[in-house]
Amino acid sequence: MRKRFEANGVVALCLVSVRKATVARKLFLTGVWLLLLSGLSSPSLAGMTWSARAIDPSLIGAIRSDSKLLEQTLFGEPPEAFTEKLKKEGHVDFSDKQIRDELQAWAAQRGLDVGDTEVDLDKAWHGIHYLLTGSAEPNGTLASKVIMGGENIGPDRGYGPAQLLKPDEVKAIAQLLEKTTPDMLRKRFEPKAMARAGVYPEIIWEREGEEALRYVLDYYEKLVAFYKLAAQRGQAVIFTIS
Repeated sequence: MRKRFEANGVVALCLVSVRKATVARKLFLTGVWLLLLSGLSSPSLAGMTWSARAIDPSLIGAIRSDSKLLEQTLFGEPPEAFTEKLKKEGHVDFSDKQIRDELQAWAAQRGLDVGDTEVDLDKAWHGIHYLLTGSAEPNGTLASKVIMGGENIGPDRGYGPAQLLKPDEVKAIAQLLEKTTPDMLRKRFEPKAMARAGVYPEIIWEREGEEALRYVLDYYEKLVAFYKLAAQRGQAVIFTIS
């Protein structure tokens, strides 16, 4: 559960979604998941994970009107060997070394391309949301916007459409997070209450206790850094649960 993918950004677009895309993209994402689960790359995408991408505000209009651009901004394009094989054969064999090599190279290049404009919270996102808000659900507060708020953007992706946080919202969130220290969140950690509230992944809070808290706080520090840098750059943010 401690595998992670780090990044920071400028404009914050937030996306809460299940990646319901074309068959090709579904297969592509499946391949990436297999790679990650095999230990061939760093991010952990198994289960429900949260990720965000910071963008320049000038892109907001285009992303609002073009769902394909939105998807490309969030997830990138599948490698050529993958798409060509799918076109020719109608399916993809993920045991094929060429496909695996292409996916591994894609994951490495993706990390270089997005740099510090992206952050992945693995499965710590819901625990962070609960410790910030005291609720498992969105509640309309600024703290709730950190993980679950913003303007709907793009089509419904299973968990709802993407969410857009504009630069002024990103700045306010960064200021809030800077004031909300890990020690403050530690004092709000109540494993039994979190399990009862259905905070995902429900099984870990009572079972792992302090280790689960450390897991959440490790990712919280990455999130704080992400929003801080995005705010400094005047960026917007997109985040997604997938």
